[in-house]
Amino acid sequence: DPNGHPQGRMGRSQKGASLFPKPAGLPVSRRRAFDGGCNAAAEGGAKGVFAEGFLGNARRNGEAQREEARRNELRSKIAKQERSIPVRSFSGDLIKKSPLGMMQGCQPHHSPYQGGLQMNCTQNYKIDQVTEQTLVVGIDIAKRTHYACFVDDRGRVLRKSFPIFQSKEGFQQLYKAIQGAMQAFGKSEVIVAVEPTGHYWLNLAYFLEEHGIPLVMVNPAHVCRSKELDDNLPTKHDAKDALVIARLAKDGRFLVPRLLHEIEADLRVGSTLKEKLRKEQTAVKNAIVRWTDRYFPEFWTVFRDLGKTALSVLEWTPLPADMAGRTVEELLEVYRQSEGMKCPQKAKIQALINTAKDSIGVTEGTAMARFEIAALVRRYRQLEAEIAALDAELKALVQTTMEYQWLKTVDGLGDATIIDLLAEIGSFAHYRDPRQLVKLAGLTLKENSSGQRKGQKHISKRGRKRLRSVLFRAMIPLIRHNEAFRELHEYYTTRSVNPLTGKQSIVALCRKLLNVLFAICTKKQAFDAERMKQDVLSQVQRAA
Repeated sequence: DPNGHPQGRMGRSQKGASLFPKPAGLPVSRRRAFDGGCNAAAEGGAKGVFAEGFLGNARRNGEAQREEARRNELRSKIAKQERSIPVRSFSGDLIKKSPLGMMQGCQPHHSPYQGGLQMNCTQNYKIDQVTEQTLVVGIDIAKRTHYACFVDDRGRVLRKSFPIFQSKEGFQQLYKAIQGAMQAFGKSEVIVAVEPTGHYWLNLAYFLEEHGIPLVMVNPAHVCRSKELDDNLPTKHDAKDALVIARLAKDGRFLVPRLLHEIEADLRVGSTLKEKLRKEQTAVKNAIVRWTDRYFPEFWTVFRDLGKTALSVLEWTPLPADMAGRTVEELLEVYRQSEGMKCPQKAKIQALINTAKDSIGVTEGTAMARFEIAALVRRYRQLEAEIAALDAELKALVQTTMEYQWLKTVDGLGDATIIDLLAEIGSFAHYRDPRQLVKLAGLTLKENSSGQRKGQKHISKRGRKRLRSVLFRAMIPLIRHNEAFRELHEYYTTRSVNPLTGKQSIVALCRKLLNVLFAICTKKQAFDAERMKQDVLSQVQRAA
């Protein structure tokens, strides 16, 4: 052999038999075909010739090759016609029309598999973005130090994981490292994949967008479940995660985020801030309730909520002892000193005086109790003012969007709901099908079935949970004030075949609402309740 080791002589039939063991039980004609194929393969050797005589597979393999050639030709023709977003190279020139503008669950305008393979076209479309000329960068996001790893289209490591600092200098170093790797390995395209960790990925995302580098996101759950595929170890650290992220991205297992700009960004930030202030206000209110339960339990037998009069009472006379020996007129004069309080409720003040006489409130630690309730009342009023000012700003901002005038035509949708919807969805012009909105909200149905067992269907909840919450809260007033949605709710809950429960009907109506909002905003038409009623009637007739 080439290494200098002695080698015995073998006959032609012996060569074939040693390389390809003969199956037992073959007919004589098949044995001859088998021997012929084995001998031809053994003699071809270095020339790479393999005569496919075994079991007469030559004809079928030839047909498979022709079919594969036909599919490749079809893909190349459609790829030339596909409409996509241009991605610029580091020099600023167009390097490829890469359809990386899809959001979660988007279907491409033109799939390279139309008329060909009957498979998941969206997944194939993503896989096609990573070619031999693509540098895949996987980045594990952290608060201070990220880790990046470079791989090629087959997952081979081109550069081991290295740290990136969360700073301008760190981002510039990453940019130069990508440039150097593209030049060193002859790559003309790049795709960066990150695992979203809180809000820390946003700074890097906008930096990459400014430099024309496409960014995709890998699901953290997928990273966690696939980290043992390479080394069969449950080990987890940032350097390993970066490699796992890169290899998931090269397989097309990613989502393409849509970074927010201008009005959409302002609505998202403002709506999120409003939700935080609401939660803080609720926490302060709960603290006030807890305080009154200890020192003035009878307070809530007179007042049902923290209105102006209730806050004035807690500000000036929080303890039952503070009302002893005072008349109603004296207390009214005291309460009028509060900001915005002009006409306190006299009847409630009289009732509160009567209940304070027999109060069972705690009388120890009242000095610090006064300090505590004063701080809580001040914070509650401050939050009320901040929320009111923020509401005014958001209403003025949402009225400048083109969707506002069409969404206002739906009876039961108020300004607050429209603000939250547009903050979560953005402009409806970014979507091509209402099913994308359904998936974004996590309202797609899932089931767990196997064999003859048919599992129940539930919503997936794989989406923006805040959008799902907004839709659910919006549906209650819609059923109450919108005649079309009310009739559809009655039909869902009272139909003879497969009637839904109240909550199931509301979830189904949330999906219906997304379809309706998409239609009126994209077609720029006002909401037509009569047309929706006709749709309900047609459903009833088909069911009958």
